[in-house]
Amino acid sequence: MSSKIEYILTPWDTKSLELKTAEIKINTYSDLDTFKADYFAIEEKLLEANVQFVYTRITSFDRSLRYFLQKIGFYFVETSLEFSLNRVQKFEKRKLPIIEYKLANEEDHSVIKIIARDSFNFGRFHEDVNVPSANSRLRYYNWIDDLVGQNAEIYVAKVGKEIIGFNIQKIDFSRKAITLVLAGCKSGAEIFSLSLWNEIIYENKIKGFNQINALISASNIGVFNIYNQFNFILKNTYLGFHKKF
Repeated sequence: MSSKIEYILTPWDTKSLELKTAEIKINTYSDLDTFKADYFAIEEKLLEANVQFVYTRITSFDRSLRYFLQKIGFYFVETSLEFSLNRVQKFEKRKLPIIEYKLANEEDHSVIKIIARDSFNFGRFHEDVNVPSANSRLRYYNWIDDLVGQNAEIYVAKVGKEIIGFNIQKIDFSRKAITLVLAGCKSGAEIFSLSLWNEIIYENKIKGFNQINALISASNIGVFNIYNQFNFILKNTYLGFHKKF
C-alpha cells in the first residue's frame, strides 16, 4: 500500500516569500518505510521543478513521522489548534459592545489588506525565524487578494465609519459548515474582539449553519481564549514543519 502524499505548487506564497514554494499534504501512509520511498519520489519532482521551500502540517501524535521529517532536514515551526463549534443553532447572542458587522464591499478590501499585514502576528510564516518579517506580512497582505479570487465570504466589523476588524470564511454547503480562514481586529481595537466573534457566530446561525471550524496558532493566546469563551471544542493539534532546499 502506497502513501497518500501529494504536493501543490503555491505561487501565491512564492510571490510574497521570494522563493519558489510548495505545500506537501500527508494524508495517510501504511508504514514509515513506504512513506520514505514515496516522499523521496515527491522531493525529486520538487527539485526538478526548482522548488526552494516546502512546508507541511502533520498531526501531533505521530511521533515516528515527526522524527523522520526532522531527520531529513525539515525543522519545526509552529503548533496549530483546530477548534469546532457544533450546534450553532443553539447559540445565544451575548450582550457585548456593539459593532456593525456586514459583508465587505470592494472598497473595503484595501483596508482589510492593511489590517492583515500590520496587525496579524501569528501563522506558519510569521513564526518561522528563517522568513523575514516583512515577507510574512506581505504574504498576509497578498493573501486577501487570493481569498477574494476564491469567492470567500468577507465581512467587515465597523465602529462608526471605521473598519476595526474583519472575518473571511468559506462555506461547505453539503455539511452546513463554515471554516473561518482569517479573522480578527486591528491593533488598538482588541477590545472589540469578543464582539466580532459574537457577530460571526450569530450571523452564521441566522444563515442556517450548524458548525463553525477554525485553525489557529497555539501561540495566539488572545484568540485561543476567545474560542474558549464561546465554547469551541479543541478537535486536533497539528505541527508545522518547513524545509529549504
